Amino acid sequence: MPILLLSNQIVLSQVQGQQRIDSLLNEVTNLQDDSTGVILLAQLSFSYQGVDPKEGVKYGNMAYNLASKIKWDKGISEAYNAIGTNYMSLSENQKALDYFEKSIAINNRIQYKSGIATNYNNIAIMYSRVFDYDKSLEYYEKALEINQELGKKNAIASNLTNIGNVYRNKLNYNKAIEYYLKALNVNEEIGRRAGEATNLENIGLIYSRQNIFDKAIEYYLKARDINAEIGRTVNLANNINNIGVIYTHQNEFKLANEFFKESLEINLQIGNQRSIANNYSNLGDVQQKIGNYAKSLDYFHKALKINEKIDNINGRAINYGNIGTTYLNQVLYPSGNTNKIAQISTDTLKKLLLNKSYFYLNKAIDVLTELEDIHKLSYYHEKLAIVCELLGDYKAAYESFRKHKTMQDSIFSSENKKVSESIVERDIQLKDERIKSLEAIDHINDLYKSILFGSVFFLFILVATIYVRFREKKKLSEKLTLQNHEIETQRASLEEMNEHVFSSIRYASSIQNALLPWENTLINSFREHFSIYKPKAIVSGDCYWFQKVNGIKFVAAVDCTGHGVPGSMLAVIANTVLDDAVVSKKLTDTSEILQHINMKVTEVLHQRDYENTSRDGMEIALVAIHKEKLQFSGAGRPLYIFDKELEIIKTDRKGIAGYLNNLDYEYKSYECPISDGMTIYLTTDGYADQMNEEGKKFGTKRFNELLKKISSKPIKEQHDILIRELAIHQGDRNQIDDITIVGIQL
Repeated sequence: MPILLLSNQIVLSQVQGQQRIDSLLNEVTNLQDDSTGVILLAQLSFSYQGVDPKEGVKYGNMAYNLASKIKWDKGISEAYNAIGTNYMSLSENQKALDYFEKSIAINNRIQYKSGIATNYNNIAIMYSRVFDYDKSLEYYEKALEINQELGKKNAIASNLTNIGNVYRNKLNYNKAIEYYLKALNVNEEIGRRAGEATNLENIGLIYSRQNIFDKAIEYYLKARDINAEIGRTVNLANNINNIGVIYTHQNEFKLANEFFKESLEINLQIGNQRSIANNYSNLGDVQQKIGNYAKSLDYFHKALKINEKIDNINGRAINYGNIGTTYLNQVLYPSGNTNKIAQISTDTLKKLLLNKSYFYLNKAIDVLTELEDIHKLSYYHEKLAIVCELLGDYKAAYESFRKHKTMQDSIFSSENKKVSESIVERDIQLKDERIKSLEAIDHINDLYKSILFGSVFFLFILVATIYVRFREKKKLSEKLTLQNHEIETQRASLEEMNEHVFSSIRYASSIQNALLPWENTLINSFREHFSIYKPKAIVSGDCYWFQKVNGIKFVAAVDCTGHGVPGSMLAVIANTVLDDAVVSKKLTDTSEILQHINMKVTEVLHQRDYENTSRDGMEIALVAIHKEKLQFSGAGRPLYIFDKELEIIKTDRKGIAGYLNNLDYEYKSYECPISDGMTIYLTTDGYADQMNEEGKKFGTKRFNELLKKISSKPIKEQHDILIRELAIHQGDRNQIDDITIVGIQL
């Protein structure tokens, strides 16, 4: 569970606030009974809001008393505003609102518009903190209107950014990006670089939440460059960390590891303990995913030690959960287990690991129960249920799973409500526009009646006409109301169905990723390698596969018909039949393996039945790597071999399954000796098929030339060039097919 950092501005502002307080307290000793003294006390009150709000209220009252003594209305207003912000920090919202309204009343009387805008902004912040987003938007927009009238560009940019934040919290991501871009334009206009970076970070966050990872990385990189330029090291480290989180989601673990380490290095230099702990957690998550459990636990314990030291309760809970999950994974997926107690019998070791997992998961649940974090609680209850089941405590397993299910239902209900509210809000806007149109029509009718009032005859005709039109409009209005009700009912039902579908697809994605070869397995099997695996949708019709049987290493890249859910189902079938051929049937000849797969897939899909119109199939590039030779067979996909120069081994045109005349097809095989440093590439057609913004494909010819150009470079550099060239080619064009490339140096 990688941690994406929004910002460390709270911690940073607390540190800066204390420094500001110390400076102001030195000046209080020379306090004068004039407007300067009022301003000093009000500033001191504001500075305390993030450090010690009760002390802030005290200095706010001192500012009020002095301003009243010298009869300075603006000073009284500033004091009220300062006291209100401190009550807001104390979560005493009614008191805060009372003081903000007192401040507004004075500012209205003395026509201090800038002060009113500040009041509105503070009220908007207060409503946002209690999740009343509609009220928050109302006051932010009031503040924005005044600041636009006054031409205060800095304040305008801040208001636009805050409105974007509210829409982000309402899950209205399109609106959020719209306002972030507006704020970005204003900040660029006035050269406010820190504001630009913040807007870019927020846009990156939105795209990351929408799983539009290429765009998210693009905006995080822009923010990173600005933050590096202006020396915002805290934000710089956050940007780099967040890019690492995205690469983790994309299973690009080498890249994720590099970005997390770069972020860690910066945070160690500036001593940002909270972010250092987050970096360690993210590094531990990467190591867990590649099966390096010992290193993963080391990172998680480092993070835990820091979070305990700085009393970061939420971070501590996550670390407990991560440690517990890692111990569980050592039992569920033992291939990556490199622990130091291998001499203990398997059953004893298994029980020891499960008991440790049980201990840490319960610690995580205890803390999260206190924090009332239902999302994480649900996740760790599910893990605990698995642990209890493996330990044979079925009653406890049932209880944990029941809690997990109850929380999931609650989360689904809550999130569905947010989505529904967003839809309702858009529908209300449309209805308001229709009402305004009807009101305009009614106004015109009234005007006609006034003009023709003198003529009884024409009045009669006019009234009759209006009555008929009114009846028609009433019928139309009733019809529209009925249609709107039906649409809303259907939309709510559709949203519920969609959420269930997407939840299932996301779960299917985790299963599909689990079927892919473990990164640690490939690292231990080959000198160097890289893999590029980019599904078009959440799940993929592509997959790559690896098995080692009796010293022979088998590698395949598979491209199934279609993509998304249908393609992913075929990909699971492909994985299963490949295992069946190599692990169960002990086949070693690649042509025989493809023939077996062709027969089994045809059988599974019932394509021997003539009435079955399904003609789905797949293309496969398959290699068997012996000690001194390499054997290749392809069904629709070639093999690339680099040994001083790049050679393309052509494939059989026949794919796997799909047609009845394919049943008895015998695939050819190609053999060659293995030389030291030889590199092979297996691919699907996804990379070559990607289109640019003009609708032009990258193309097989161009892909072959690119591979030829880079094949002599180090493996990691090859990977980075392929990713970069694809991004340049695509631009803003969406991905149109699944992409898989595997490169292996022998």
